[in-house]
Amino acid sequence: MLSMMQLDDYRLLHLLIDANENYSSDVTRQVKFETDFDFEVYKSTDGQTFKISLSIRIKPVRNRKHCSYKKIEIKLEGIFSFPPGTEDKIIEKLVPFNCLAILHGLARGIVSSVTGNTQGGKFLLPIMNFVEKINEKAKKQDD
Repeated sequence: MLSMMQLDDYRLLHLLIDANENYSSDVTRQVKFETDFDFEVYKSTDGQTFKISLSIRIKPVRNRKHCSYKKIEIKLEGIFSFPPGTEDKIIEKLVPFNCLAILHGLARGIVSSVTGNTQGGKFLLPIMNFVEKINEKAKKQDD
């Protein structure tokens, strides 16, 4: 069954892959990353179209010299739409959670594709807890 929500378009707004030129693959260590992400939701006046942006920032914080990247940043935006007359309760279930999941999948593909050609090999963005961030933003808006 197809979703009522459609991804009409997306664009890459920012991409930074900062390689660690001192990286050596001779020694393998567990690298810990600091991950941060944010999003914005813009709704059209008809309430059926949304522009959603997703920004992701990652940098190693433990064993940095054993990581092939100093920093990775990506920002995407997508245009999502619903057929005219779609009930608000359906839209509220899908926006922004499903939009962010779709953009995250696109971001993972872009980053792994670009980093696949670097000395450390492809980097897969970690899975993110969008529910927590959505709830956090909703709480800030309510305050």
